[in-house]
Amino acid sequence: MKIDALAGTLESSDVMVRIGPAAQPGIQLEIDSIVKQQFGAAIEQVVRETLAQLGVKQANVVVDDKGALEVRTAGPRTGRGAARGATVPITMEPAMKPRRSMLFIPGANAAMLSTSFVYGADAVMFDLEDAVSLREKDTARLLVHQALQHPLYQDIETVVRINPLNTPFGLADLEAVVRAGVDMVRLPKTDSKEDIHELEAHVERIERECGREVGSTKLMAAIESALGVVNAVEIARASPRLAAIALAAFDYVMDMGTSRGDGTELFYARCAVLHAARVAGIAPMTWCGRISITKRASWRKRIWPKISALTANRWLTRDKLNSCIRSMPRRAKRSITRWK
Repeated sequence: MKIDALAGTLESSDVMVRIGPAAQPGIQLEIDSIVKQQFGAAIEQVVRETLAQLGVKQANVVVDDKGALEVRTAGPRTGRGAARGATVPITMEPAMKPRRSMLFIPGANAAMLSTSFVYGADAVMFDLEDAVSLREKDTARLLVHQALQHPLYQDIETVVRINPLNTPFGLADLEAVVRAGVDMVRLPKTDSKEDIHELEAHVERIERECGREVGSTKLMAAIESALGVVNAVEIARASPRLAAIALAAFDYVMDMGTSRGDGTELFYARCAVLHAARVAGIAPMTWCGRISITKRASWRKRIWPKISALTANRWLTRDKLNSCIRSMPRRAKRSITRWK
């Protein structure tokens, strides 16, 4: 590499690449990306493979990414210093697959465990905590352990909500699901970064014992208390394994000593979790808004079947809600608050 070259822009959702001569042998690479925590390795792979294809063996490369690479699986790299039309694949990390829908399955329900993959959800969460009675904890753990090894779950992101580690069931749940190959573990009642550190230490130990690649098990923190909301940022930054953070609304409301209403009581907590996720560069499993449906029986009978048909076993998305609204009577439309 004998001269400097520049390609791209610094606009939002774009990328700029600077390349020039290097004094030291090899490729000196610097990556500045808003999605570096999730896709830093993939970006580096693309850069090094592209340079190898072009025959560049010694250069200084600076990649300033504003979010252009986080969801592209393949695309052309063109511009000064790059081969026009060259296509280089980007491998998306398993924990960062799209989560447009997540199906929650009670761990003790064998019938649901054996068929939930047919719905085509992006992720499936097996629940070993609140959805399972005390007398069924051991049964549910065994059923989920077997389900995680089912061949038809291999193309679906699997998440397991374990019991808290300070209960008699938490560590046993963790041992079973990590050894079975779960993609992500959801820790309930996360109040501080120390909770994540404890979980991470156990997961790493189990991975080493069972021969799994260390770091392959991702984590999700579930905020369920006022203390957790206050510590949301430090929790979100607690571990490179942490891929998502969620707010458990009912438990949070109980901790606050209030009751569920129109969503106003959750607005601050949802915003706090959303901001913490953005700061840490991880996925937020919450949203800031509300959907209110009229309580008049005549309209409710016409509205709920439409919503149920569109959202059964899945999260409600903007497109689904808009489609639902368009198919409703005019008076019913006015009863729905749409979030922006």
